[in-house]
Amino acid sequence: MSTFALIGAAGFIAPRHMKAIKDTGNELIAALDLIDSVGILDSHFPDCKFFTEFSLFDDFCKRTKPDYISICSPNYLHLFHCKYALSIGSIPICEKPLVLSLNELFDLKQCSRTCNIPVYTVMQLRLNPTLIDLKQSIRRHYVGTADIDYYTPRGHWYSQSWKSDSKKSGGLAFAIGIHLFDVATWLFGEANDIFMQQKNDDCMEGWLLLQQANVHFHLAINETVYNRHKTKATKSLNSRRIITINNRQSFDMSAGFVDAHTRVYQDILSGNGLCIDDAKKSIGVAEIITKHPHSLWEIPRDALR
Repeated sequence: MSTFALIGAAGFIAPRHMKAIKDTGNELIAALDLIDSVGILDSHFPDCKFFTEFSLFDDFCKRTKPDYISICSPNYLHLFHCKYALSIGSIPICEKPLVLSLNELFDLKQCSRTCNIPVYTVMQLRLNPTLIDLKQSIRRHYVGTADIDYYTPRGHWYSQSWKSDSKKSGGLAFAIGIHLFDVATWLFGEANDIFMQQKNDDCMEGWLLLQQANVHFHLAINETVYNRHKTKATKSLNSRRIITINNRQSFDMSAGFVDAHTRVYQDILSGNGLCIDDAKKSIGVAEIITKHPHSLWEIPRDALR
């Protein structure tokens, strides 16, 4: 049995990590958050020590030396918290996005090498059997075109949270789009060109010209904006994550894929898992899209190198 600590226990995604730790037969011994609304701990690990001050959490972790530290903090803190875990000899398991730039990724990689400790990231869609089968079927062949329709609804709370603050979340491309960009580059290779048709706080649309396919994508978190994109409005719509190949074959990236975080933890604990290099392509795409100021442009090729 491995021991875990968790940073960001009151966050949206933290309960999935708690469940994954429990489902894999391990123990959460410490949790940290500035906010103390963490009664969810009682459902999973009632004996877990909880801290609202980092210094007290740090003292406890240095004494107990957890094997892993799960990181569910706001995105801009991921680099700091990953490096903290490495500094005390724990293995970080970090929510997406791993970091917010390729420079941060390089910094983290250097730290990981120095400590000789891996850093794992959570990009659970790669473990979806549907997408695994799709990747095996296309292999290295040029596909042609692919459409990714990625709608993940968020309520009014989103605009009032840190997630809507681009300095803390990285913006929509990092906060939500990172999964889309990871799946696209994992399936079809690195980006040669990127064309954006629109980009704002609740949606973006464009083309990724990848090694094996030209991928048109539409990303939205607002139902009104999403329905404006569709030819026919869809009422009471939940998440929609569909990839269509050459306007013929469609694959649902979410259907039948349950307990995704548990699968991620199983993968890591079995000696696999996605590490720093696996995150490079998607972070590169998200960073370029985020830094470009305009909503309609072709990104210069040298920006992709």
